Amino acid sequence: MFNIFSLYLGVMLVIGSWAIPSIGQASSHNSQAYNAQWDDDNDDEDEFEEDEFEEDEFEEDEFEDNESVDQEDNDYEDRNHKRRRKNHYDRNDTDRYNRDQERRERNQHDRNDADRYSRDQERRERNRYDRNDADRYSRDQERRNKNQRTQNEYNQNNRQLDLKNAQKTDSKASQGLESNILSELTLETPSTTTSNNETWTWSDLHAGIFAGARRLSFNTNNKIINGISLNELLNYETSLIVGRATIYIYPLKKIPLQLKALVEQSLFIGNQDLSAKFMRWNIEPGYSVHWNAFTFTVSVGYATLAYTFPQNESSMNPDPVTSETFEEMIKPVPDVIYKYFNPGFSVSYKTSDSILFHTHIEGMYLRQSGEIQQINYYGGSTVLGLSANAGLTFDFTDDISLYLQGEIIHIGHDFNAGEGRLLDPDADGIEDIGGVLDQYFGLYAGIKYQI
Repeated sequence: MFNIFSLYLGVMLVIGSWAIPSIGQASSHNSQAYNAQWDDDNDDEDEFEEDEFEEDEFEEDEFEDNESVDQEDNDYEDRNHKRRRKNHYDRNDTDRYNRDQERRERNQHDRNDADRYSRDQERRERNRYDRNDADRYSRDQERRNKNQRTQNEYNQNNRQLDLKNAQKTDSKASQGLESNILSELTLETPSTTTSNNETWTWSDLHAGIFAGARRLSFNTNNKIINGISLNELLNYETSLIVGRATIYIYPLKKIPLQLKALVEQSLFIGNQDLSAKFMRWNIEPGYSVHWNAFTFTVSVGYATLAYTFPQNESSMNPDPVTSETFEEMIKPVPDVIYKYFNPGFSVSYKTSDSILFHTHIEGMYLRQSGEIQQINYYGGSTVLGLSANAGLTFDFTDDISLYLQGEIIHIGHDFNAGEGRLLDPDADGIEDIGGVLDQYFGLYAGIKYQI
């Protein structure tokens, strides 16, 4: 063991003697290398520190860039969040509006259903009332028919009893009585009896007195000629009392047609200076329509109205052709004979069971006017006429009534220039007369009798 140790120690000494110089050289070399390495490391470390500083600056720039990016991201997120909230609110509003719309539609449907139910209920009530009325009418009709049958049976029994009694008393008289009574045993129904017993007035007769006046008013320039005013000479007015007879004929029972015929004749004319006569006749068919208490009638006829002076009294009515003085020429009042068609319209209203109000108006389409349009007088003219009346009828009985009404007839002449001799009475080249108004007005009282 000692040898091994000695051997090991000797080997180590040999190796150490060889290795120590090498180690010295190596360590000097290593120290130089280490210094060089140190310098390089320091240089590297400086460069590293510079790189690290630049990297820090880059990281700061990058951090700032990252902060701006983060801010933009945050802004974007905020906008998205606001938009999502707005969309959410819009969806909520839309949902709320849809719910409100559905609720309104349901309410409208409910109201429609309620109105429909109310209408149906009213219709059912009306139908029920109508059925009740129909049932009531049927019961009343049955009761009337039953009463009628009972009355008929009672009358028939009485007649049969009378027949038997008559047969017992007198066989011959009973034979005639039997034939009469048996003919009465066949009773008519109430409706047939009503139609057969229905009254039909086929004619009305009217007779009465018209008391009024006639006025002839000339349209002049009121010139004074020889101290005489034209109006004073020309204008004519007198009182009238006229007898009147009128008949209304209703030829058809079912159709409300009527035919009116009227005749009037003067009984008294008050102006004695010029003896005159008045006459009028009229034929006028018409058609009536009844509505409640009203009756409307349209008619058209043909009539003649004459106011004349007898030709045998020439001294009171001189001819203007043969007159020598101005007063003689201008004084005469010309005859008028109006022939005209008279379309008219009437309305009557029954105010009570015994009082009837009536009114009538008619136009006068004149075809002739008589002497007043002759050249020796005033010449041709344009003529328009109108007639109207209104009054009351008082029923005393079913057949007799009293008439009381006011009447007016208005006829206007517009003379044609240069045609009549009397238009320029003083022959000075200026026509002094332009027209004339012929009026008849007054009150009529009469009695009506129904046939």
